[in-house]
Amino acid sequence: MGFSLTTQSVCALHKTHSQRLPQTPKIAYRKNLAGPKTHTPGPQVADLGQRFYSANLAQWINRDPIAEEGGANLYVVSRNDLLNRIDRLGLFDVYGHTVFPGHIGILADDDTRYDYGRYRAIYTDSSYSGPNVLIRKNGPPASGDKRKYEIFHFDVCPKLDLKIRAKLESRFSSGSSTIPPAILDRLPEDRRGALADYERYMGTDWSLSDNCVTFTWDVILRAASEMLAEPSTSENSRAQREASQLRLMAADILFGFTTTTPAYVLNKLDAATSRFDWIQRVETGRRQDADKKCCGTGN
Repeated sequence: MGFSLTTQSVCALHKTHSQRLPQTPKIAYRKNLAGPKTHTPGPQVADLGQRFYSANLAQWINRDPIAEEGGANLYVVSRNDLLNRIDRLGLFDVYGHTVFPGHIGILADDDTRYDYGRYRAIYTDSSYSGPNVLIRKNGPPASGDKRKYEIFHFDVCPKLDLKIRAKLESRFSSGSSTIPPAILDRLPEDRRGALADYERYMGTDWSLSDNCVTFTWDVILRAASEMLAEPSTSENSRAQREASQLRLMAADILFGFTTTTPAYVLNKLDAATSRFDWIQRVETGRRQDADKKCCGTGN
């Protein structure tokens, strides 16, 4: 059974793949097409800029122009989950709320969000600490009557965005799918059940130096540092400039003299929107992508 993209989805995909790389004559990418023939756009084949999409196959016909950096499967569209995911251009989000005790989380460019904290419970022998659990789910957080999330979109170059996604996936993979009995014994009896598939025990206890804020910004700091360690080339120039600014911001939040709280982080990000053109604050979990030159194409 064929899969048909909506007009809105096609527009979003066209924007992603027409801007994902510096504009290069399309014939350079047609060399990577599956099969000896070029393809003509029609009812079942859509020309979306850098690649062709097949409605019958529900996947790209030619390889991802950024190769394995976008994932092991070079032809898949949004991880085969178009109902819950979209394929966006170099964009991750940091979000949070200030309803006590507050929270900061991060949404990767593939619409996978990561929330870190004492989600299981507070220890019965502590007034504030509990085991840190990392939760991985699809889509942006939903605001409710009791809390409203502030969401900041980071319109950075895809190379930097992919490094952040890889760091998040690595952190989740490093966690444990079970909580040790000694830890469970310290929890309320009704909170000692098994972890869900989307939860990982991270082996540490919540504290002022190990919480949702430090987790989120440590990931960003390490990804930015990794980007800066790459060769300084024209293709990396913009990504490295953004990484330098992002690393300074992360270091200020992690190592500054002020006690870092979710409210402090959100105020910091709000102020940053007037300083950097790649940060935007929005009221909802989606944005209108701005036409922005990227990696190696100028300022």
